[in-house]
Amino acid sequence: MCEETAALGPPRARKRHRARHTKSRLGCLPCKQRRVKCDETRPVCGACSSREEPCTFPDPSTYPSRPASSSRTRGEGRPTPRSGALPHGHETAPEPAWQADGDRLPEPLVVDLARSTEFSHPARDDHLVTDNLRLLQYFHLHTAQQMSLHTKRNQVWQRVIPDLAVNNPYLMHLLLALSGIHMTTDRLKLGPAAESKGSIGMVDLQVIVEHHQRGLQAFREEVSRLSNANAEVVYAGSLLLVGFIYASLQVNELNPPGVLNWLHLIRGVSSVIDDQWPTLKASRLRPMVLYFHGDEYWRDLPFASSMSRLNYSSLPSSSSTMDGALNEHLRAVDTLDAIYSRVISVLQCSISEQGCPNHAEIQADFEETAVLSWPLLIPRDFINLLEIDEEAVPTWRLSLVILAYYYVVNTLLDRWYLNGSFEGEIFKIHEIVRTSGSSQLTGLMIWPVRVASS
Repeated sequence: MCEETAALGPPRARKRHRARHTKSRLGCLPCKQRRVKCDETRPVCGACSSREEPCTFPDPSTYPSRPASSSRTRGEGRPTPRSGALPHGHETAPEPAWQADGDRLPEPLVVDLARSTEFSHPARDDHLVTDNLRLLQYFHLHTAQQMSLHTKRNQVWQRVIPDLAVNNPYLMHLLLALSGIHMTTDRLKLGPAAESKGSIGMVDLQVIVEHHQRGLQAFREEVSRLSNANAEVVYAGSLLLVGFIYASLQVNELNPPGVLNWLHLIRGVSSVIDDQWPTLKASRLRPMVLYFHGDEYWRDLPFASSMSRLNYSSLPSSSSTMDGALNEHLRAVDTLDAIYSRVISVLQCSISEQGCPNHAEIQADFEETAVLSWPLLIPRDFINLLEIDEEAVPTWRLSLVILAYYYVVNTLLDRWYLNGSFEGEIFKIHEIVRTSGSSQLTGLMIWPVRVASS
């Protein structure tokens, strides 16, 4: 016993003698609370970056001027912020080398808070930690449980993606942003009742957008070095971004005028992992890439053809319509017909298998057949026609009408991130067509408007 005590003596003596070091007078608040040295790197110091925690600096005016002698060797060898932290100033991440057939990765959102006073309160640093906890709690209690009706995919949202986010700060930013946009859409739909949902306070939209931008910046950097090593994490980020992009259509501040912004973003983030399917099929995200009833399953089923109400004879003919544009319209209608045929087949199979399927069973079948995959199937040249955006060109309005019929498919799915998103987009197209004075195009919009209004 004496020998053990003697062996423990020297370490205790050494603990009482701490090495001298220069004090950090302008360090962040978390480091000061922990009484540890801060390297003062902004906006996120090295200590907070390593702990993956929010980093808040006090107002410099509350501190005395720093002695000149203390800055003799400061700044040399400071660590740079980790992936997911915004660089100092207004620098942007380098453009990724990847480009997908002209589609682009999402750019950081520019929130227009002036359009609504409901979300106009600026975020305060002392609330950031509490806001992050609220967002994380909301994700686990509500968002993750409402992303999928499929048991294994639901487990991916509840377990796998949060686990990946713990070890990848930019994924955590994207996760919190998705939770925040869910909280915001609930607030818009439920009004004051959303305040008490799960007894979780609301988070300001500006905080949510900041998480989205910080996560998106690092996501773009990860895409530029996509490989088997980071394919799982990048795909998880793509899933989080797709959910956020869909839901943002419900928030006026995040959905500026223009009908194609979301389409480019969906095509972009969904295509970054095209070359990584073998890796993903063997990863923890396997349920997210494997659908039992894919395209091939529906091709030879003996059911009625599409009810899209668009066919070759219904398309307006015009001497000013170029042959090339007409061909792209026909190709887009062919793809639309295939999607609608799949929807009808889902309903027919559900009835034949279950007699009178309930709402949840039909929704699960829609998810299993991946009817939301149409943004990746429509021809790129058809999207080019949509981008003309010239009212003097007849083909532009006709392209919008065809797009409205695609939007109808998304209104069939009952998900929080889709509810209300595409109904509003259909109404936008209807207003453009109505003001054109074309009775034929206005007639073609009657059915999509009725579906969106029902």
